[in-house]
Amino acid sequence: MLRLIGKIVFCSAITWALHRFAAVFDPGYAPIGLVFSAVFWGLLLAPHIVDFFPALKRRAEHDALMRWHGRYYSFDGHQLRFYKIEETVWIPQQDLRRILRPAWGERELRLLGADYAAIPETKEMGFTEAGLRQLLASRTAHRRANYQMIRFKRWLDTEALPNVKRLPSSAL
Repeated sequence: MLRLIGKIVFCSAITWALHRFAAVFDPGYAPIGLVFSAVFWGLLLAPHIVDFFPALKRRAEHDALMRWHGRYYSFDGHQLRFYKIEETVWIPQQDLRRILRPAWGERELRLLGADYAAIPETKEMGFTEAGLRQLLASRTAHRRANYQMIRFKRWLDTEALPNVKRLPSSAL
């Protein structure tokens, strides 16, 4: 950073000196001093200008993804977030909608009661672990169950939920 500031100060001094030097001959030549100083600006600052755009891209990726880094799970390519709030695991309905087919109805949501509600500290609606287990149990207990739903239930029971409980930092 100090080198960059030094280069900017040096280029500014060269620009001022060339502008003054050209103005000595004739005031109309002063802009020519600015044109010649552009060579110094270009040579000294080009690496910093070229590095700026990839750094900007890396920073944007970092800002967009770092909040999620290591804090979501993936089932069949679908992102699934878990919130662990006061020892209760919550799963947003938006994430489950992509996985559970057919979509749940109002009757199923009424039967869940408090296990389907707004996730504390967020604006999202979601299911508690118990509510999701109840929903999956009712859907896999009869012929409506499909292979993906059974695999999802097994994945939750064996991989996702044990990890969320064992490593609370993997939840949001």
